[in-house]
Amino acid sequence: METTFNTYACTDQNIAMGASFAIENWAANSLWTPWIAGMQKLNKTLDKPVHLGYLTYHEAQEAHHSQATLDEPDQACDPRSFDPNSLPRLAVPALV
Repeated sequence: METTFNTYACTDQNIAMGASFAIENWAANSLWTPWIAGMQKLNKTLDKPVHLGYLTYHEAQEAHHSQATLDEPDQACDPRSFDPNSLPRLAVPALV
């Protein structure tokens, strides 16, 4: 959690944008579907299944969010001080 805070809330816009891109893109593309699949598998073993409405709702919302995570760096950053090609390098600390 501390690493997420230190990167996502960093005052250096390059680091903060890299973290934002990493976390938001991960959530939009790789979080909800596997989580739901795992919960559905778990539910088959439970006497009282866990309600998955929260997860399925957010999965549906993320379907619209994926492209926004790709567009955001170009729209939100001043090109004189931010290089979108640096996103992969700047994103890694937020995900590790």
